[in-house]
Amino acid sequence: MTKLLLFIAVALGIFVAFGYVRRNARLRREQAERAATPAEGMVSCSLCGLNVPRSEAVQQAGRYFCCDDHRQRNA
Repeated sequence: MTKLLLFIAVALGIFVAFGYVRRNARLRREQAERAATPAEGMVSCSLCGLNVPRSEAVQQAGRYFCCDDHRQRNA
């Protein structure tokens, strides 16, 4: 009876350890994928100074603005 309980405890320990190793490998892979994607550059609005992503900024004459309203006010 004790050998059976010992066998079950060892099998459970192996199962838990295997799950832990798999979970850590998945987390490392996800972190590596996130690190591989470059961060987008930020620009400052020429009127109010708000920092916005370059893809969302409105550009006119080499200057960046956070919205079209600020671009029109500066004109």
